[in-house]
Amino acid sequence: MWHAKRMGGLEYLGWGEDRQMFAAMHDVLSVLMVISGNWKKGKQPKVDPWKRPGTGAKVDGKSPKKTVKDLYNSMRRK
Repeated sequence: MWHAKRMGGLEYLGWGEDRQMFAAMHDVLSVLMVISGNWKKGKQPKVDPWKRPGTGAKVDGKSPKKTVKDLYNSMRRK
């Protein structure tokens, strides 16, 4: 939970390096399937990319800085 909050929100919960690798592998394999297939012109399957968590709000192209206090307050029960 700490890592997810640090990355930008609870939508990152469970998104470790392994999940990111599998999502990238899915995208590459789907593109290779479309390219290497013997499809009739215009009949190629449309494969959507793997859904990833949002990128979060960015300020000047950089992610906003979060302090430990901000992270602690976001995880506290109210």
